[in-house]
This record gives sequence, structure tokens and C-alpha cells, in this order.
Amino acid sequence: MILTKYQEAIFTVPTSRNRYDTHKVVMDYYSMGAPFDGRTFVYDVRVINDDMTAVTIRDTNLPDHFNPTNKAMEFKQGDCKEFMFSLNLVRRLNGKSIPVGCVDTFIKEKLTKAGWGDISIESCDVYTVPAKKKQHSLKLCIGRTMIKAKVIDPEKASLGFMAGIGRARGFGVGTMMINGGSL
Repeated sequence: MILTKYQEAIFTVPTSRNRYDTHKVVMDYYSMGAPFDGRTFVYDVRVINDDMTAVTIRDTNLPDHFNPTNKAMEFKQGDCKEFMFSLNLVRRLNGKSIPVGCVDTFIKEKLTKAGWGDISIESCDVYTVPAKKKQHSLKLCIGRTMIKAKVIDPEKASLGFMAGIGRARGFGVGTMMINGGSL
């Protein structure tokens, strides 16, 4: 059994059609404009409406200006959990990102590597979102999924919960939003 202690906060940012803009706002708010060494937090993005987007941010120790809530999540082998998360649906092949073939298979592969088993995909909405920064432009292909799964490896499951799963975590993808405790 692994008991993972963390802090979480929710705040709103202006809705943008460019995920890089959201990324920049989150990074600036985290650091209050000061430079910092590296991102240790993960975050999830939920568009509320055309004007506002909700961001849930998680780390072991968030800055005070977030007014974070102290939380803990238990990862015990055999426990079933239900969670929502977004996954960037690309693979790396010969140095290039390519779309995945079967979305369900890809999601199950990623979760299996992250310590989960008996994976049931309850829903998956797939959409693309641009992430443009000056001359660099890419499109994220995101699958927002509702999952029911069993903890197989508590250490790996805890790590995936705190660090996120898959690519594009810096763009608010890969953060597991677990519903309550065990089912």
C-alpha cells in the first residue's frame, strides 16, 4: 500500500483555443513571473465556457498563493478506482510523432505500464487542439477518457497519479482525476 500525500488547487484562466497560451498562463501563475528550474506539478484543463477554463493543479507542495488543499490518496494492490484523464494520442516513431492506431489499445497500454489492470474504458471523447508558439506549431490529439481500473502496482500507480501519464503533460494532458477512493 502506498499513501500519496499531495496538494491540489483549482483556479480559472481565460479560455484559449491555443493550448500553449493556457500553458503559459499556468506556468506564469505558478511562478508569479519568476524563473524556476522545472515543472514538478501536473494540471488538468476543463473548459467551462467561451470565457473561462478551470485548471486543477497538483504537486507535493504548491505555492501558498494557490490556497492549496492538503490531500492524500491510497494506492493498494487490488483496489478499483474510477478516474477521468486526458491522454495525448500520439506515438514516437523514428523521431516523429504519429497518431495512434487503436485508441482503446493505446490507452490500455499506457495505463498498464503505469501500474493499472482490468481496465475498462467507460467513455472517450477525441478532439484536436493547437499548441502554437511563434514559429513552432503542433496539434495535440487528445482523448478525454473515463476509466475504471484496478491497482496492480501501487508504486507505479502513485507515480502516474503525481507525475501524469504520457506525452504533453506540460499542456495539461495526462493528469488523473480520481473520483473518491476505492469503488
